[in-house]
Amino acid sequence: MRKRFSTLASVVSLLALAACTSDAEERERLTSEVRAALKAEGCSDVAACKIAGIGVRGCGGPREYVVYCETSTDKALLDQKLAAVAEHDRKTNEEDADDGFSDTCEFEPAPQVVRVDGVCRTR
Repeated sequence: MRKRFSTLASVVSLLALAACTSDAEERERLTSEVRAALKAEGCSDVAACKIAGIGVRGCGGPREYVVYCETSTDKALLDQKLAAVAEHDRKTNEEDADDGFSDTCEFEPAPQVVRVDGVCRTR
């Protein structure tokens, strides 16, 4: 009986690890789509440089920030991609909380932006 329990515990652990890996891979895929949708170049004025938060931390706020040029980025597409990452993170955060895991809650301030040779960058 003890061996059977040990085997069952091993299988459950492997399934949990596989779920975490697939969640991380899906988040990376969605984040890559966000990065592909934004364009940092093509700005004639720093006022057109904008910041977008990617994802949702378990305690609130974005997981990271990206800079883009609003005049050269398809904002509707970018918003769609950002919403997909946020939805994925909210679902994952809820599942993690149900399983007793918590996210880090450190505050991530938005970076300042500058424009260098028509390209938006963080300071």
